[in-house]
Amino acid sequence: MAMETLRIGVLNLMHDKEATRRRFTRVLEQPGLPVKLTFFYLVTHYTGRPVPEAVAKIARPLDLELAAQMDGFIITGAPIENLLFDQVEYFAEVCDLIDVLNRARVFQLYVCWGAMVAANYLYGVEKHRLAKKYFGVFENQVVAPDPLLVELEPNFLAPHARYAELGVGPRNGGNGAFK
Repeated sequence: MAMETLRIGVLNLMHDKEATRRRFTRVLEQPGLPVKLTFFYLVTHYTGRPVPEAVAKIARPLDLELAAQMDGFIITGAPIENLLFDQVEYFAEVCDLIDVLNRARVFQLYVCWGAMVAANYLYGVEKHRLAKKYFGVFENQVVAPDPLLVELEPNFLAPHARYAELGVGPRNGGNGAFK
């Protein structure tokens, strides 16, 4: 029996949009894995200026109605973790997207800054700036089986780089201790 094609939206916030698109496509659109990726860009990021031709070629403007029809959605990182959330011009649009995805019960994956904004918006988890950039290749674990993870070992190495980390925020009753 053939598996139904998974429709996955990707909000690509990275500055190197084409390279990021290629990496996600290479991993998720493999032969035998029925996945169709649709890449989006934030409308508010280009308010008052034209969308670069290179971006318009590989992504479409974020459409919340279309996002709600996806089977899954990925919000990538962005090299803006030194900014406070309310300093990010498109913070409200990302939060609107998260609300729509939750109402539509779309499975979600948040990467890097995307994870920080989701943890903050959904659970009140604050980010804290590190004294210096934390980077390296670290062990990660697959905590639940998933068809998209079939090629990964239960413990796998992956690169990490960040200027901030998450800690428990006051909105969810935390005491500010780091996780």
